[in-house]
Amino acid sequence: MKLNNRWALLGAAAVMSATTLAGPLMNEARASKKGRRNTAIAAGAATAYGLLRGNKTVAIAGGLGTAYAYKRYRDAKKSERRQTIGQVFGNTPVYDSRRNRYGRNSRFIPNGTYYST
Repeated sequence: MKLNNRWALLGAAAVMSATTLAGPLMNEARASKKGRRNTAIAAGAATAYGLLRGNKTVAIAGGLGTAYAYKRYRDAKKSERRQTIGQVFGNTPVYDSRRNRYGRNSRFIPNGTYYST
């Protein structure tokens, strides 16, 4: 019986060490913009649940999670938009029909013009 326990313990230790050592070798998981939005929505639902049930701890934790998830969502959205503009226009300066130059801090208006802020 002791021999079986030792083999089971050795096998469990081997599996745990293999997964621990393989962690840094794996690529980092990246969430899409939509996944970040869904996380923000889920955290907002947890906040609402805490508020409706009168549980302050859940409400505060959910509120903080919602704020952080929403910030990450906005950052991902901004980054994705900048990548798209960079892919379309490349490194050449871009001007709209009114000769306004598109810059890093410009805002896109749906009728096709860019305005610096």
